Amino acid sequence: ANGRIELKNAAVNMTESPNGISNANGVILLNGTSATVKNMTAESGGGKITLNGFGSLTGTTVRYGLRANASRVRTRYSGVSIISSAALALNGTADHSVLNGTVTIDRVALGTQSDTGSLLSSTAAPPQTPGAPSGPLSGMRLDVHVVTSPALNVQTSVTQNLSANADLSVRGSILNPGVI
Repeated sequence: ANGRIELKNAAVNMTESPNGISNANGVILLNGTSATVKNMTAESGGGKITLNGFGSLTGTTVRYGLRANASRVRTRYSGVSIISSAALALNGTADHSVLNGTVTIDRVALGTQSDTGSLLSSTAAPPQTPGAPSGPLSGMRLDVHVVTSPALNVQTSVTQNLSANADLSVRGSILNPGVI
């Protein structure tokens, strides 16, 4: 089917996600067995997001190439507020794909109710052996570079002028990621 889907001030919110999408505007062009996302813009966590790309169906193979950029998006989770920017690309098929790009952390704020010790100790838990992967995410590989901005601002209720530096790579699969 051919056609056009035009989004005007659309919104998506999921209960499992710390952020929703609002003010989504853009066009999805439909042409037979393919769809092209043109200049999609949206807001999330007070920041801006853009999305461009395509998806197609050949026989039973779903192929896609999507590029997303995020600027100063705030995410809040367990008393921690993080503002970050990103340039990410997702390319491949439903069976084999790669999510790659860079995420830059601009600001970290720990609320008075956040328990830093619990946050840090939860990262030291031994890894669990994953079950057999299945579903559309089972073939997704990760190659995401996570860095801190040179002007990173870390705020807590008990510190001032705290700075931090990170340069990490997230690799592996979406179901079993690892940090290098």
